[in-house]
Amino acid sequence: MEPIQTMIEVLLIVSGAVVADSVVELMVRNFLSKAHNPVSGSQLIYGIIKVFVFGIGFLIALARLRISITPIVTALGVGGLAVALALQDTLANLSPVFIC
Repeated sequence: MEPIQTMIEVLLIVSGAVVADSVVELMVRNFLSKAHNPVSGSQLIYGIIKVFVFGIGFLIALARLRISITPIVTALGVGGLAVALALQDTLANLSPVFIC
């Protein structure tokens, strides 16, 4: 009975992540349309939101399956720092686009 219950819980977590993604994307679309931001249709913003929300849902599902997520979160943090340092000049060129 335990594996079936765990799989149902994981499916509910994935369903919750899909709903959360839709809600957050709708909220961001609404905010950007009211702010008259020139990047309101940018797919980059929505892609980042989707990766973030589904990433959190994935980590919650792994934790429910009793898989340690601490090494994963640590690796993502170090990897994110490396990418941020590598793309520092490129991201500096994008900053005028995102300033209202």
